Amino acid sequence: MILTVVIAAKDAPQSLMDCCLASLARLNRARDLEIVIVNSGVFPEPCARFGSSFHAFRRVEMAPKGVYAAYNRGIAEASGRYLLFFGVDDIALPGMDSVIGTLEQSSPVYDLYAATAYMQGIGMSKPARARTAILFRNWCHQGLFYSREYLVQHPFDLDYAIQADHKANIEILADRSLRIGRSPELVSYFATGGASQTAHDLRFRRDLPRIAGENFGPAYRLTVALKQRIANVVKGSPVARR
Repeated sequence: MILTVVIAAKDAPQSLMDCCLASLARLNRARDLEIVIVNSGVFPEPCARFGSSFHAFRRVEMAPKGVYAAYNRGIAEASGRYLLFFGVDDIALPGMDSVIGTLEQSSPVYDLYAATAYMQGIGMSKPARARTAILFRNWCHQGLFYSREYLVQHPFDLDYAIQADHKANIEILADRSLRIGRSPELVSYFATGGASQTAHDLRFRRDLPRIAGENFGPAYRLTVALKQRIANVVKGSPVARR
């Protein structure tokens, strides 16, 4: 199987879940998808009607421990060669069909294949060419196709409640032995306004200079720390007020 889409759900509204699953079911390559819904609350049962659209469709239950704990559970449950992570309010776009075709033919497997996502109220989010740019601007999670084999060995760091994916992306892009691919295809609509867009992961921001230095070298630790200091002064960020 080519792709597992892991959807983290907690008390998901029926309308949002229906829209998300319908967008995936409308893809030409829907039969090549495995859908794993990791549920941590009340679940809209009628959503099961979409199951026949996919190669596999299932729901797993877990206690509410945060979105990245849910994604890690999805990693453990998945069987696809690649993994894509969605929230219940995200929408798959037709460009995903093209990316699935590319991934099907790729050999060896990409450790990370990055496509374009549209961020509500912001616009297109495209993967940067320079690997070090990830220190200053994360890639949109809804456009990233990870190797399942890689994530099984490197699950998301639960120390970071909101930006664990940013840490993971830094570590992947810093490792020159890993295979990275990029695509201009528009694969998803990311509904901003969730926790990752409305709150700061203060622990991640505090640790980012160290993470930068450990992965890209001491000069980047200093650069990130300086950039944060300037931003704190100019914007009065939460980190500056701590």
